[in-house]
Amino acid sequence: MIDIPNIDAIKPPSIMIECPECKSKALNIGTTSSTLAYYQPFTDDDGRLHHHDGNITTSHYTCRKCEHSFTESSTGSCWCGWPNNDG
Repeated sequence: MIDIPNIDAIKPPSIMIECPECKSKALNIGTTSSTLAYYQPFTDDDGRLHHHDGNITTSHYTCRKCEHSFTESSTGSCWCGWPNNDG
């Protein structure tokens, strides 16, 4: 017999999405789209390289338990904490 690990335990937290209505993780993934603008990396006054990628990725989901449909959007991030701070 082969021991299969719990797949949820090895997924990165960013893809462990749950339904906002019933908290089920049984979701059908619909379309995913992303903007494709180019964002120039830059160095700050201290010479540190920043990548402030403002492209937005939007994914559509439908819960298999309660049939609630919802979307989630995200953008790139940088080591400095952008876009959640001034970077």
